[in-house]
Amino acid sequence: MKKILLCIALMLSGILGLSFVSQAYNLVDLPSTNGGNVTYRGTSTVVQIPDVYELQGTEFRGAWVSLFVGDMPSYYDEESWKKEVATTIEVFKYYNLNAMIFHVRTHNNALYDSELNPIAKWFTNANFKEFDPLTYLIDECHKAGIEFHAWMNPYRISTLTSDINTAVSEGQYLGEKVPSANPARFAGNLIAGSGGVILNPGLPKVRDFIVDTCMEVIEKYDVDAIHFDDYFYISGAQDDDTYAKYNPKKLGKADWRREQVNLFIEQLHDEMTAYNKANGRAVQLGISPSGIYKNGNGSIESGSNTAGFAHYGDYLYSDTYKWAKEGWIDYLLPQSYWAFEHPSAGYADVMSWWNKAFEGLDCLLYSGIGVYMADGNNYSWKTNKQELTNQLKYLTSLENVDGYSVYKYSYMKDSYRGGMNVSAQQIRNAYKAGCFADVALVPEIETMEPIVLEAVEDLVVNGNTLTWKHNKDAKAYAIYRNEKTRSYDNALLVAIIGATTDVVTWTDDVDGEYDYDVRPISKTNTLGDTKQLHTVIFQDGEGNILSEQKVANGSSAITPEDPVKEGYKFIGWDQDFTNITEDLVIKALFEKEQSDESDKPTEEEKPVTPEKPENPEEILPGPSEEKGCKKDLLLVVISLISVVTISTILLKKDR
Repeated sequence: MKKILLCIALMLSGILGLSFVSQAYNLVDLPSTNGGNVTYRGTSTVVQIPDVYELQGTEFRGAWVSLFVGDMPSYYDEESWKKEVATTIEVFKYYNLNAMIFHVRTHNNALYDSELNPIAKWFTNANFKEFDPLTYLIDECHKAGIEFHAWMNPYRISTLTSDINTAVSEGQYLGEKVPSANPARFAGNLIAGSGGVILNPGLPKVRDFIVDTCMEVIEKYDVDAIHFDDYFYISGAQDDDTYAKYNPKKLGKADWRREQVNLFIEQLHDEMTAYNKANGRAVQLGISPSGIYKNGNGSIESGSNTAGFAHYGDYLYSDTYKWAKEGWIDYLLPQSYWAFEHPSAGYADVMSWWNKAFEGLDCLLYSGIGVYMADGNNYSWKTNKQELTNQLKYLTSLENVDGYSVYKYSYMKDSYRGGMNVSAQQIRNAYKAGCFADVALVPEIETMEPIVLEAVEDLVVNGNTLTWKHNKDAKAYAIYRNEKTRSYDNALLVAIIGATTDVVTWTDDVDGEYDYDVRPISKTNTLGDTKQLHTVIFQDGEGNILSEQKVANGSSAITPEDPVKEGYKFIGWDQDFTNITEDLVIKALFEKEQSDESDKPTEEEKPVTPEKPENPEEILPGPSEEKGCKKDLLLVVISLISVVTISTILLKKDR
């Protein structure tokens, strides 16, 4: 994907004269904290990373946020929730993160308004008819140009017990009774294992219910994605009865279980695709499984050069690679949490395999970053304070990896607040290395037909304040700041914002003279068109500049305040400025003011009325009357000549 984008950029630079500057880097050997260099597992091949972090114009930058693990407090009231949301957005913007993966379903519950699932215990104070906390959070994310991904655990009921009857009667993290439409009300829809109790993936009614749950969220909320993590089957699942009843293909147990999850993912994909097309939406389906697909020798067929838990087999039975190849999912985000120096699942061993496996696929590939591991005894996460920096550098060198997500948000918040844990130091070091310095667009959704929006209308750049007409089809807007020439180089992208009003206004927070441009972003994360900008200068009567602004071709300029000139009245401007098609200098027009006294004629200025003669018959024609007679006579002569000429022409023609 990155190669394709580079080729397109180079072609555009030649065709359109645009500037695409890429920061060059050199690949260098990655030193080991134990001496020597880090190598790929079981080989002498040294892992190499870029010597500097390369700015990324498009890059998924997410963080998982969950009340279940204490990232945010339980909902208490509207005021406190709004303050907490503001803090969360502030941290996301500080690190230029562009996607929030928020936990809306943890254990068959709902942190949202649901008719199918019981309210989660963290949201028991929410009265959705008066104030919907989730709607507010989504809206604030979108205003800030941050995507909202609704994170769900599809099957999990309880991790506290393996007794199905207890799970039915008590559940886990519930704030109310389970609704009658929920299959967790009945023991026959659940299976137990050593890892707890889950909804039975082999039952068609269970698959239907989870699809309905996802669609309820999509229909009620403006989410950008449905997101599942790695909770599918559980260890020791007791599903012999279901296996015997629903196995017409006579598959082995492992293949049969994979087939049950495949059926669910395909069914959800089909339902979401139909909904998106019918409603003009572009809601994605994303999966974040455990980091290893299969353990192998490093080939695509066998699996990565690792020796760890692998979700294809073991007990999750999730064929995520198949989902990506079939086009059932829009992105895959493996939890590649390990350090570079992990002996059995090194970061480079894991992500280099995923990068190779995704060559040519439309499904986007991201990397899960386990910064939390820095606070434990986890190899170079603990011993190398530049581990996070090195991982983010390494990702930029992988052609098919388009971003990452950090587990979890609270570690980012701790670093932002000056925390002293190793994880906080890792994040601050990555910040100093420039890894969070630039604003980045979320990658375009490759599994959907791109939507390209027309350029924004009525764009006006007045100093460092921009205004334009909001396009209801725009998901967000990308704002570029240029010093000399118009270009769309990654480094010139200064902001991504959403809009809630008909006219959007944005003011830059830096001083200086710059050129700006705004491009709409569609629901498929596709950059829209741009319009040619013209310079419009308004001047007063003395030639002084009142305002200078950039106006999009075909748009109207914004007039400055009416100029004042002593002794004169401002009456308008000397040119039309409602349809700008070229650079213009527009000048103010004035007329001289006259006082009430000056309007009255003086005695000397009063007209003289001639005396009436005693005998009217003595009045002789004046000069004007004489000229009038001569003029009338001349017209008669000309008319006669014209008639004679026309008659002569007609006679000649008849002959």
